[in-house]
Amino acid sequence: MEISDNDIRRVRELCRLRFDDFEAFREEFLRIVRFVDAVRELKTDEVEPMYYPGRDSCPERDDKVGFSLPPHEALRNAPHRLDDFFAVPKVL
Repeated sequence: MEISDNDIRRVRELCRLRFDDFEAFREEFLRIVRFVDAVRELKTDEVEPMYYPGRDSCPERDDKVGFSLPPHEALRNAPHRLDDFFAVPKVL
């Protein structure tokens, strides 16, 4: 895949990346693209999709009620709180 410097600058703009050494970023970016191209060439037609990265399924545990801190204890070191809850900035 041919990628121009303008393509790399556009990716930088879209991702809002800031860096001083364009050439170093360019080399690393192209190395990643070459790796992705190599992965694309692998023959995976006969490979079944995996739902978990390992051979075992996701371990489950019983949902048991246990010890928990009272709200005033849990919130003692919280920088911001609202009643009995942690106050955090909105994420848009």
